[in-house]
Amino acid sequence: MSTREPLQEQVQREFDALAPEYDGWKEKNLYYHRSLMAFFRSRVPAGSAVIEIGCGTGAVLASLSPARGLGVDLSPRMVEIARRKYPHLAFSASAIETLAGPERFDFAVCADVLDHVRDLDRFFLSVRPFLAPGHAR
Repeated sequence: MSTREPLQEQVQREFDALAPEYDGWKEKNLYYHRSLMAFFRSRVPAGSAVIEIGCGTGAVLASLSPARGLGVDLSPRMVEIARRKYPHLAFSASAIETLAGPERFDFAVCADVLDHVRDLDRFFLSVRPFLAPGHAR
């Protein structure tokens, strides 16, 4: 048996530790983060139903002005901050691979997440059930 920590647990632990300073780090890279949000806004119409995987403290999801938004993140501390900042949106501290529910969304977005994913096929297959028919984007 390997003594190596599972990747999701490692990512959760690292982002829990980073959570209190996360928004400050984003401020130091403001040009990138503003460009990222502008990119998503150019493709996701305001008022859409949106799920964001790896939502951090919720800024990208909130910037999309969704009619219904769900942010999903491995880090409970990130989700706690996101809930305080954006109480009108829903957030879940879980892995997309284990998230369950009947809810469907028009768009799924994720930013700065894929480098933390070991099995991309499984990841994308886990996102697909959350997309409404005809909205697989």
